[in-house]
Amino acid sequence: MVIAVDVGFGRVKAVCGHQAVEFPSVIADFTPVAYSSGMQERGSAEQAIEYKGERFFTGELARRQGTPRATLDSRRITAREGLVLLFAALTALLPPGVQPVKLVVGLPVSDYDFLKEKYRQAMLGPHQVKTLDLQGKVEREYLFKIEEAKVLPQPFGTLFSRLLDEKGEKVQTTISENDGYYYFEDVRSGSYLVQVYPYQVKREVEMPAEGGYLDNINFYPEDISLVEN
Repeated sequence: MVIAVDVGFGRVKAVCGHQAVEFPSVIADFTPVAYSSGMQERGSAEQAIEYKGERFFTGELARRQGTPRATLDSRRITAREGLVLLFAALTALLPPGVQPVKLVVGLPVSDYDFLKEKYRQAMLGPHQVKTLDLQGKVEREYLFKIEEAKVLPQPFGTLFSRLLDEKGEKVQTTISENDGYYYFEDVRSGSYLVQVYPYQVKREVEMPAEGGYLDNINFYPEDISLVEN
């Protein structure tokens, strides 16, 4: 299972297939709440979690119930704060139990070269995470087995995309929108290969007989080949 997670300075965004979750990039130390109506269901952007013996509120819950600490720089993304937010996102997307996961994550371009390997190593391996109700009772238990982790420069959506014909020759080059959406203009009918450069992301597409615009092209996490350069 491939999951894309962006632990941004302002918000955490994660996608698994066609599921998505987004919440503020803040954590707070957990303290039991005397009265509540219970935690929200899995998929909520509000989580209280336990990781490596420490307990935290995350997202909106951290703002309401604790003294929130924001993830304000890349060093904190690769440390405890960033990992807590990353695993909070995974608990919102996945059912409890043992979960083999392949991650695709991003780092700011300015920090990419000197932090990418540190971030990748911090994510790899087994990670035991528990979600809690507001009184501190364990609700769900996870064992995330991070088998592979691909660290990309942010934002992935601004990479070049190339349109190749059936002979593998370049027809057009374009730049994606911020959300990863691509389109090509004045394309003749036929079979083409859309390739994101420089990463090994490819998709075969068909252009109708009338030609014209080639659009509705989006790349999801499953399209990304997890191969280190």
